[in-house]
Amino acid sequence: MTMLFCDSFDHYTTIAQKWTTTGPPTKTITSGSTVIFGFAFRRVSAFHATAAQVLCSLREGATDHIYIETVPGTATIRVMRGGAVALVTLSTTFTTNVWYYVEVKANIHDTTGSIATRVNGADNGSFAGDTRNAGTGIVDTLQIGTTAFSPSDDMTIVAAATRFGAAGLRYNANDYATDMHFDDLYVCNSAGTVNNDFLGDVRIEALYPNGVGNYAQWTPSAGANWQNVDETTPNDETDYNISGTVNQIDTYAFTNLTSTAGSVAAVQANLHARKDDAGTRQIAPQYRSAAVDAVGATKTLSTSWTQYNDVRETDPSAAAWTIASVNAAEFGAKVIA
Repeated sequence: MTMLFCDSFDHYTTIAQKWTTTGPPTKTITSGSTVIFGFAFRRVSAFHATAAQVLCSLREGATDHIYIETVPGTATIRVMRGGAVALVTLSTTFTTNVWYYVEVKANIHDTTGSIATRVNGADNGSFAGDTRNAGTGIVDTLQIGTTAFSPSDDMTIVAAATRFGAAGLRYNANDYATDMHFDDLYVCNSAGTVNNDFLGDVRIEALYPNGVGNYAQWTPSAGANWQNVDETTPNDETDYNISGTVNQIDTYAFTNLTSTAGSVAAVQANLHARKDDAGTRQIAPQYRSAAVDAVGATKTLSTSWTQYNDVRETDPSAAAWTIASVNAAEFGAKVIA
């Protein structure tokens, strides 16, 4: 697998529902030394005249290897190495209230490291040399923003920040009076044979349950199983499906993609779940397409409502996803333990 994570920011209302927020929003990734990531970006106001603002960073634990920041007094951004070492300034001038798709491919190494950048699919500058800032040279965390800001004060999921869909991420750096929007984010590594390089300007689309699936083995709190999980944003205890029986499966029909042409890089299942008793309880995403079933990675539950993400780059028949196969697929959950 090379697609590690993606986010449309449409299907939840607070950063903490999907990202770790003990500081700025972070997502744990398993990447090794090479990471490719992209995001839609729009600046709503001017960048600060004298202070650089960190947009996002690739980290090893608490160590920043690479981060992207604004260039003070300009309308440009640059890639930095941890320790405030400038590596490459992107050639694009970012006009206010215009969406751009920014991509960075970073290989972390003391001497043979490299940075490649693109904006809207066009090369925007590169670097070769030292890209490692201490540590062992791996990347295990993607962070949005900087430790100088509080996610509760400075980052919100709002409709005004969307490029496509229902919502996007607003990064309102209050201390610097700067307003920026993010949407359609992906993260890949260089392993495998697909999704191991720039994906280009992509759209991340959230789909929701809208009908009965092949399996309805979990017990609904009320009504039909699919109706308890069809909310745009999770409602926790309001309605739900429950099971304590190993191998029981729930699957649901889903809304169709709005896109009618193009390719599908991957599908990411997002399970919002918790356990309500002692001991280890585990579930896994269930995929079903053309009467073929597949089970995703096992997720160990906590007693708190948590989103568990699982990326699948092929359909249950091991063929590349297409718009038609996504539209015909069912998704759900299976009790593992």
